[in-house]
Amino acid sequence: MNAWTIYWILKLDDIQLLFAILGSCGVAIVVFLLMPILMESNWERWRKDWMTAIIIFSFIILLAVLMPSTKQLATIIVAPKIINNEQIQQMPEKLLELGNKQVDKWIKDLEK
Repeated sequence: MNAWTIYWILKLDDIQLLFAILGSCGVAIVVFLLMPILMESNWERWRKDWMTAIIIFSFIILLAVLMPSTKQLATIIVAPKIINNEQIQQMPEKLLELGNKQVDKWIKDLEK
């Protein structure tokens, strides 16, 4: 993984926030500017432009919702590497015995 990949992974939260703000502002602008035009009789003239704007802002909001956060993308990248690591899957017996002994010791200490 190079430096640019790490940079973009860390900036995902900011990009997601930017898309959310742009989409929300766009929807608000469309709604407030659309109301007076709906009152006019020449609505058909503006219909194509407004539908295009609504589709664009809907797409921006969809990007904001579907874009993974930094933590989610890090999990997506790292979790399979950890899960599929043979060294982790095959823990040595001595390590398991040591862990069991320590847990038994803690239990005895708690019972006192």
